[in-house]
Amino acid sequence: FEWHYLSASLDPSSWSYQSGVVGLAADVSPDGARIALVTEAPQIEVLDFNSRAVVATLEGHTNSVGFLRYSRDGRRIYTASSRDGTFRVWDASSGDELAALSRPGADYVRAVAVSDDDRLCVRARKDATLEVWDLAKAEVVREVSVATDERLLSVDFGPGGAWFATSWYDEVIRVFDAATGEMLRAFDESSGGPGERLGNLRVSPDGTLLAGSNGNKLLICDAKSGALLRRCLGHSDSVTSVAFSPDGAQLVSGSRYGRIFSWDVASGERVASYSGAELGVSFARFALDGALVVAGDQRGWFRCWDVQASAAEGFAVDSPSAKSLRRITYSPDGSLLAMSLGSSVQLWDTNRRQVLTTLRGHENTVSMACFSTDG
Repeated sequence: FEWHYLSASLDPSSWSYQSGVVGLAADVSPDGARIALVTEAPQIEVLDFNSRAVVATLEGHTNSVGFLRYSRDGRRIYTASSRDGTFRVWDASSGDELAALSRPGADYVRAVAVSDDDRLCVRARKDATLEVWDLAKAEVVREVSVATDERLLSVDFGPGGAWFATSWYDEVIRVFDAATGEMLRAFDESSGGPGERLGNLRVSPDGTLLAGSNGNKLLICDAKSGALLRRCLGHSDSVTSVAFSPDGAQLVSGSRYGRIFSWDVASGERVASYSGAELGVSFARFALDGALVVAGDQRGWFRCWDVQASAAEGFAVDSPSAKSLRRITYSPDGSLLAMSLGSSVQLWDTNRRQVLTTLRGHENTVSMACFSTDG
């Protein structure tokens, strides 16, 4: 495992990591102790939040991973790759693969969602067919063929996995019964829907609202009638990610040029801005306890923020040698950071955020560096 970029601060309100992989996905365990993220495509690493040590490695996907979620109890990790056509279930502690769900002919998957009770998974194929999988049985329990020539944008489950909502390029939101596959309702402009394409579709935790993006706008709609309730304005570029907080009171969004905002759902007003991303935000979401905002960008950058200290920032250790960075370690008092860069070791002052000195002498790559107990 190669650390390409790590950012940390004496203020624990945020920390970040850069994997160097485009299309990064990540999730925080429900207890906040671990984080799983795509590092070396298509590999996934599970890191301990406090030590930053890798505690498990998930290997099995043969192409880039764009979906990653912890189960509600934190015992499993779900991943999916649109290009290798598989949905995989992993043991979160050991990294062992528990199941790999795939079907002949379904070699490209446009979108994936998992119900909040971890019973069901829905996968949208490129031929406008929706597959509903029973995760315990690892089998398809129903297929839904949607009467449209347009491709799907996104899908998300309602509470308890009873239904799921889908958004399409034809500007129609279609809601389906997960047990029967019956279409319950469809919203377009003529039936009171927003009449706009709704990317990054999300269902609120209580199932009463739908949220998504169109261009630089966030749209919040009534889940039963499809009526547009609020527009959230503030992004200057295309929104690439949308997610509700666990209590449904806020939304977090990321955009093409790296802006990350949180919004009050009731008013549509912006309540916080999280800075640090440099390129398009691949994902932005809340951890399951609502205490953290988790985001990553298309350069492979990743960061977490404490929601109660949203203005705080960690610092980025960046240099022309960043891609040769192998290991990092902090001095016991946290004032120094040692980074193994190829055959040398750099010492950083964590307060002034600058290199103090470079230790040279090794002829080959330094695989480990550590401080004495007295620093």
